[in-house]
Order: sequence, then structure tokens, then C-alpha cells
Amino acid sequence: MGTWIHQLTCSLSGHDEVFHFEKNRVSLVCMSCGHESPGWEVSGKQPVVTAGGDRHRHRLTRPRLVDTRRAA
Repeated sequence: MGTWIHQLTCSLSGHDEVFHFEKNRVSLVCMSCGHESPGWEVSGKQPVVTAGGDRHRHRLTRPRLVDTRRAA
């Protein structure tokens, strides 16, 4: 009953969540009531990052700087 009251209070005012790390899993746990989120599975594979669209638009180029300033 006490846990239920703590969770109800946190649900109304907001949980004090911190990251909880396990071997292959990360989740959020409330410091006040102990509520734990479903979490995320962590695998050893890194995601492949690709940019969609025209590759020339995503290419890094140096900006053209002004050599001299003209005064009118």
C-alpha cells in the first residue's frame, strides 16, 4: 500500500528519475518510489549513420572569405 501511495504521488508531481545501468540494458528508475521504466536493450552493434538526399549538399566546404574591403 505504501509503494502504491508513493507511486501515485510521483505520478501527479513527476518522478525523480535517474539512469539505471545493467549489463545489456538501460532504464530509468525513480529515486522516490522505485518505479522503473521498460528500458532499452543495449547491443554491441553501433548504428550506421547515413545522410539521405543529395551528397553534394551535405559535403563540407570552406567558406569564401573576403580578401579586401571596399569603401565607397
